[in-house]
Amino acid sequence: MRTSLYSILCIVVRLGAVMLAVSTLASALAMVLMIHQGTSAMDLWASIGLFVAILAIAFVLWLYPGPLARLCSARNAMQVFESPIAARDLQWIALGVLGMYFFVDGLVGFLHFEANLFVADTITDHGKRFEDFVEAGLYWLIRLVVGAALVLGAHGLSGLLHKLRERGLPPAVSQTDDKS
Repeated sequence: MRTSLYSILCIVVRLGAVMLAVSTLASALAMVLMIHQGTSAMDLWASIGLFVAILAIAFVLWLYPGPLARLCSARNAMQVFESPIAARDLQWIALGVLGMYFFVDGLVGFLHFEANLFVADTITDHGKRFEDFVEAGLYWLIRLVVGAALVLGAHGLSGLLHKLRERGLPPAVSQTDDKS
């Protein structure tokens, strides 16, 4: 595979966009708890606006990683690298690594959360414990589940992204097909 620093940086920006979106979606449970607790309408609308703005930023970064990748790269960003790893496989590896990050982070965060609740169980009542679980515990469980799904589905997801990207394009011609 021939690639450049620019294309690798585009993959990294897209991974950052996925991380931003998953973290934001996982924290949406705190917003549900705010609604349940009867938070003021102004605070609720401000939270919803911030939530939507962050998801919009993640979506734009996913669609258009190029400008940020150009800012991060030097003048030699278009220097070509030769690698035996295909672009589809590189994306598969990147999604798998991101999934492992979410999985391990979710597992450690959830275990830390449960350990804190176990210690504080004698102090707090069970109603407060349930609210704490909805606010923070489910956040870590969502990260854990999304991480496991990314790890287990990274190959299929990279294949789907490759098919979507290549839809409507003529079939690629390899350099070995030339008869010259």
